[in-house]
Amino acid sequence: MIMKTFAKYDFYIQLLILIIGIISIFTIDNSFIEGLSFYFIVGISQLISYIMKLFFKGEKSVLFIVYGIFIIPIWIFL
Repeated sequence: MIMKTFAKYDFYIQLLILIIGIISIFTIDNSFIEGLSFYFIVGISQLISYIMKLFFKGEKSVLFIVYGIFIIPIWIFL
């Protein structure tokens, strides 16, 4: 029950953050900075969401694990 509620709210929060990230692309003049702002706005929220889902009990899909293999090293590098 908690996971279903979290998934519903997480979806809408991620959608809102994606829209904010897209808006940031059009409101910032420097192309390098707008790319970074989009990456950090959307990426940080996805990382937080992934880590929260990681600690929920239950079976994790292969796609979920593969996604983590790609997202975690990128943030460690930064």
